[in-house]
Amino acid sequence: MKISYNWLKEYVNFYLSPQELADKLTNVGLVVADIQPVEDDFCLDVEVTSNRPDCLGVIGIAREVAAVVGASVQFPETNYISTDIEVSKLISIAVEEPILCPHYTAQVVRHITIKPSPEWMQKRLKCIGIRPVNNIVDITNYVMMETGQPLHVFDLDKLSDQKIIVRRARIGEEIVAINGARRALFHDMLVIADGKRPVAIAGVMGGKDTEVSESTRHILLECAQFEPRQVRRTSKATGIASDSSYRFERGVDPEGVELASKRAVKLIKDFAEGEVTNGVIDIRSGKYEKKRIPLRIERLNKVLGLEIKRTVASDILKRLQFNVINEVDTFIDVEVPSFRGDVYREIDLIEEIARIYGYNNIPTKTSISVRGSLKSKYEIVEDYVRQFLIG
Repeated sequence: MKISYNWLKEYVNFYLSPQELADKLTNVGLVVADIQPVEDDFCLDVEVTSNRPDCLGVIGIAREVAAVVGASVQFPETNYISTDIEVSKLISIAVEEPILCPHYTAQVVRHITIKPSPEWMQKRLKCIGIRPVNNIVDITNYVMMETGQPLHVFDLDKLSDQKIIVRRARIGEEIVAINGARRALFHDMLVIADGKRPVAIAGVMGGKDTEVSESTRHILLECAQFEPRQVRRTSKATGIASDSSYRFERGVDPEGVELASKRAVKLIKDFAEGEVTNGVIDIRSGKYEKKRIPLRIERLNKVLGLEIKRTVASDILKRLQFNVINEVDTFIDVEVPSFRGDVYREIDLIEEIARIYGYNNIPTKTSISVRGSLKSKYEIVEDYVRQFLIG
């Protein structure tokens, strides 16, 4: 995961040099493998483990930095003005596979102007190795790298029957992806289709036929959540990998779809001069329930081998944006945020406290006491019986 040093500073206020920042991130488990100067910026290459998909976006890294330096995260602007035209009058959405696509949203922006994206956005994308294309494509890439939530834009006029169907592929169907690769589709693959044919491989890559071009005037913005194993199997079977599939395979924030969608629409409104239709088509199967975990202070100190006060442990969890519902002298009742799907046990909370508290602050023993002991009568009889049966 490559991040821009200047971009990161937009969301959290800190006074660390790039090298100091790299050292801090490495100490909390996000190893910075390389730092490269890029014009007036720095590109940090962060090794994000598979259990931390929340750190596959600049905001996720900003949360970690905020917890380390004791600052707060400043989230990007998402407010925009919409028209009176209802989005449901321009497009219809149907999700036939709610298990494979538990959350799908769509918004329409009309009368846009395709042109180069602003220079500051291009500089940030170039810093992390993404080639600028045009304002619409750049905005979707920008928001994906910002929030960790992939998005896709369709040319609305190229969608047959003005409809989107999230379904399994049918026998004999094929698609030409945006990268030019032609692939046969099979029934175990999830696709995004219009009224006639597949227009995207769900969670992997969009289709060439409906991509945004210089003649595009009306767009449909898709922001969704797809089942990780489904995306992984499809990506492997088709031989197509993308920044989107990389994130969907590891699991995106189930509550992060709305933020990413609003953020993208805000930027499209600002830099493509479009008219945003009223409302959002939002199809969700079930409601996400946040996990609650009780943390015993006695257990925390026994595992770490030191005395951490309850107030210190509570403060660390709050800095990591965990919700402390209740706390008394002996335990803390913690609600896990939706973007931390890797935390579901008490020991996970203990690990979070340990890494922010500082592993170097936890005492270690340099020797292990070993003491020999005689076998008990039971062990002697057990050995005798075992050897007898072997013989």
